[in-house]
Amino acid sequence: MTKNRIPNSAIALLVMLVSASSARAEVPAKVTFVDHVAPIFREHCLACHDSGGKSGDLSLESYGDTMTGGASGKVVEPGAAGDSRLYQLMAHIETPIMPPGSDKLPEEQLNLVKAWIDGGLLENSGSKALKSSKPAVEAFVPSADNRPSGEPAMPGGFFREPVLRTETTGAVADIAASPWAPLVALTGQRQVLLYHAETRELLAIAPFVVGQPEVVRFSRNGDLLMVAGGRGASLGVVHLWDIKTGERITEVGDELDTILAADILADHSMVAMGGPRKRVQVHRTADGSVAYSITKHTDWVTALEFSPDGKLLVTADRSGGIHLWEAPTGRPVAALNGHKAAITSVSWRGDSKLLVTASDDGDIRTWQPRGNQAKQWRAGPGVLDVAFTKDGRVVTVGRDRVARLYNTDGKELKNLGRGDDITLAVAATHDETKAVYADWTGAVRVVNLESGEEAGRLDANPPTLAMRLDAANNALAEVVPKIEPAEQALSAATMTLSGATEVVEKHKAAKQAATEALAKLEKTRAEQQAQFDLRKKEIDELNKAIDLVVDEQHAAEGKLEELKQQLAAVGNQEGEEADAKAAAEIEGKIAEQESALEGILAKREETAAKKPKLAESRKAAKTTLDALAGQLKEHRETLKKLEQEEKKLPKIDALAAERDRLQKELDNQRNAKSAAEQQIASIAAEIEAYAAAQVKLEASFAEQQSTVEAKTGELGKLEEQYAAEKAKVDEVAAELEALRRQMADLEAKRKELATVAGAAEQAASTLAAELSELSNEKAKVEKALSDFHATAELRKQFQPGD
Repeated sequence: MTKNRIPNSAIALLVMLVSASSARAEVPAKVTFVDHVAPIFREHCLACHDSGGKSGDLSLESYGDTMTGGASGKVVEPGAAGDSRLYQLMAHIETPIMPPGSDKLPEEQLNLVKAWIDGGLLENSGSKALKSSKPAVEAFVPSADNRPSGEPAMPGGFFREPVLRTETTGAVADIAASPWAPLVALTGQRQVLLYHAETRELLAIAPFVVGQPEVVRFSRNGDLLMVAGGRGASLGVVHLWDIKTGERITEVGDELDTILAADILADHSMVAMGGPRKRVQVHRTADGSVAYSITKHTDWVTALEFSPDGKLLVTADRSGGIHLWEAPTGRPVAALNGHKAAITSVSWRGDSKLLVTASDDGDIRTWQPRGNQAKQWRAGPGVLDVAFTKDGRVVTVGRDRVARLYNTDGKELKNLGRGDDITLAVAATHDETKAVYADWTGAVRVVNLESGEEAGRLDANPPTLAMRLDAANNALAEVVPKIEPAEQALSAATMTLSGATEVVEKHKAAKQAATEALAKLEKTRAEQQAQFDLRKKEIDELNKAIDLVVDEQHAAEGKLEELKQQLAAVGNQEGEEADAKAAAEIEGKIAEQESALEGILAKREETAAKKPKLAESRKAAKTTLDALAGQLKEHRETLKKLEQEEKKLPKIDALAAERDRLQKELDNQRNAKSAAEQQIASIAAEIEAYAAAQVKLEASFAEQQSTVEAKTGELGKLEEQYAAEKAKVDEVAAELEALRRQMADLEAKRKELATVAGAAEQAASTLAAELSELSNEKAKVEKALSDFHATAELRKQFQPGD
């Protein structure tokens, strides 16, 4: 087992180095108290902290004393130098500083002490690392919806170099979506890939070099990524990653077969796992210890999940068995009976009030928390995965290759499309807008839950950094030659637009001048027309006035004639006094009338005298209007000509649009160039960081290999010594065998001589002496055999083994 697992340990060390966000000073791969730390303590600390005169009841003289600590308790915490009082004082992080009144220890010595503590406080090269007594995983206090206290976790500190890139894409075993962030995780070949749910950009790769990942889950607050799997009939483990830092926090479990189902409790305190061994192991994340085991299942454990509120655990197996347990204790709650085929998937609704289960015969059932069935429906020939969306809908995939969306009553709401082969895994994004599902060919589709339309795909077999760098270089090489022609075309289009604009502006100016002149003439003509109309109106009014005067004259003349007739009539009447008086009155009226008539005639003459002047003014206005009409006609013809010429002018809008198109094309080319350059720089930085991590790993691995080779050399020497000792033992054994045969012969002779004991007492005495000597030789041989067995035991201690 050890020989098989050494390479995997080396690869795992690479992963830890690659994923680390900060580098530390070069130190040996295995730092021990005896080889590295004790000399530092002897040089700087034992003057105050030896076993004879312990300051603060703390002795650092031996490993045991150091581990015991002082009056204030333990001074070192395995795996956590930053939390260890001894290192804090030695590094002058806390007071009182150590050594007192002296400068801080050299950095290389502090790094050794730090590495010794972080490495598990090894006593010597044969020791096993101690586990920290502090929780390896930060605790989380669940809320009603398990919302994180800060911003949702997005990947940081991860590399994007694939652990393995294959010629063909393998099947995706599982998919998970962060409950709070646009983040999707899917299993790949010895790795888990993390993609942005909206942009579909690869954000991170979490290595799983110990085997094939079978399960991926996000913690309920979205801060942790859980990856479970392993190697069939060999190994099963669970890894927990801090999404924000990219650090692998811990490894839990040591199963003898791969893990097929796993989940992490809402408060991060426990991890449950199950698989072909038909049992569920629930481990504490603080120290990896087993909290409880469930052995109720009679077949492979194929699905399990903690409820979001952390109160219940559901487990299911290949024979259709489903059980509910108290999550903290593992006490049984209920058996969910009804499914007739293998359970393929289970999922809790976010409020922990409904559980959905699916089986390989296409049967889907929902259950209440105490085990009562709520609904049942069929979803195709075989459902292989089921999951609740955040808003309580249900998504499924299965053997019919179709992804579907249901409500909790079993009504199909939407067909989400069809895979290229059997669809294996599905998850819904945190905002309930998309579903992500994968099929047997490795194709991973992102679909819109409302429309059912495909929004894009995720690559389950992403390119390596070198491949991405080549692609970026190719993109840059492709776009660079296009920039200069695009610049030239833009320059030519700009010049054409500039010339055309100048022509158009001149034409516009001419047209504007003509329009303004025409408007001015129109205004003058209008003014003159107003004058003409005014003269015409005055003449018309004058004619009316003359007509009125004429009418008055005719009236006055008529009245005068009437008075004269009256006067003549009075002259013919009798009575002189009366006639004279009447005639006098009439004559007075006639005189008045004649005077009025003279006034009317004078007014008529005065009014008629105005007419020639008005006629002359009107004629002058008419002459001006005629002149203006000619000018207007000329200007209108000029303007019409300009408008006709305008149709032949260059199309500025079209030229401007073409210029803008060329500018946009050039901007696109420049942006593509900039993006390619930025991508090249980013990938180059990733490659540099990855290479640096590899260098550190290679150095560490070389040191480990050197240690192994040294031990192998020692083992070779022991084997040679063993061979030599064995040869000696074989010789002694041969001698012993000869002596045994000799003893047997002598014993036979003794028996022969026993019948003549009286006559052969002297001979018997001699034979007894010989027998005693042989017994001494036998003791020597048995001692040699004992030494041989001791040597064999020593050899076993140096042989490879678990």
